[in-house]
Amino acid sequence: VWIDGKVAAITLIGLKTILLYLFYITIGAAVLTERSGIVGSTGLLSFTTVAWVALFSLAGLVLWNSFFAAAAATASGDYGSARRTLILFPMIFYIVCFVGVDNPENWFMQTLSFFPFSAAIAMPLRIVHGVVPLWQVLASLATLVAGAVAMRALAGAIFRTGMLLYGKSPSMFALARHLVFGPRAPAAVAI
Repeated sequence: VWIDGKVAAITLIGLKTILLYLFYITIGAAVLTERSGIVGSTGLLSFTTVAWVALFSLAGLVLWNSFFAAAAATASGDYGSARRTLILFPMIFYIVCFVGVDNPENWFMQTLSFFPFSAAIAMPLRIVHGVVPLWQVLASLATLVAGAVAMRALAGAIFRTGMLLYGKSPSMFALARHLVFGPRAPAAVAI
């Protein structure tokens, strides 16, 4: 339950930041439109496109916040360089997805649309650039939401295990042992 509060809080902070940036972009676009004399630029995106992009962004934000909550739950106080570099992990998926911007309907982008960690980036790109069948949009959103739910469950289990092992930084082996066997995990498991 505690991990849900942590994920919800960081997601709300992220949403606040996104809305603030949208506000600034809207003001900037209005000022630039008025100064340049461009008229009629409001019909670029339909309401359904914006709604789909918002849904995918929200689900992706929850997925990545759950991922970071799971990573943070393994820390006991000192954050090593390996944990600090986790912030770069989502950038891998952004870079990979933006390779397919020129042709968003190729097989590579279609495959990325159904992988939870890249679906929040790949599917909105495909939606904005062309016509995507509704079943693909719904299937991609379902895999993204399922990935977010599974990552949240994993983060909760890691957080619980970290609380049971309070005072020492759990190794990956200790985390795996507690996740598999529960709180009554044997002290040593024969390999």
